[in-house]
Amino acid sequence: MRSKNRIAPVFFDGAITYSFEIGFISSGDYTLALTCSSDTDPEGDDDIEFIAITETNVGENGSTTVVSFIVTD
Repeated sequence: MRSKNRIAPVFFDGAITYSFEIGFISSGDYTLALTCSSDTDPEGDDDIEFIAITETNVGENGSTTVVSFIVTD
């Protein structure tokens, strides 16, 4: 069974912060990855270079989960 991919654009606040939001998803364990390859097909078999990857758990009952990526040069 193939997992469903979600894509969220990342926005720059003009100063120092980049932010993203994906809205409602079911509770469970997730892998989040950050890439600069915005022109790839999420359902395709493209080679994508991820610059940050993190694991998180989304709780039940409409809770909010906050995830931060730390990217170094």
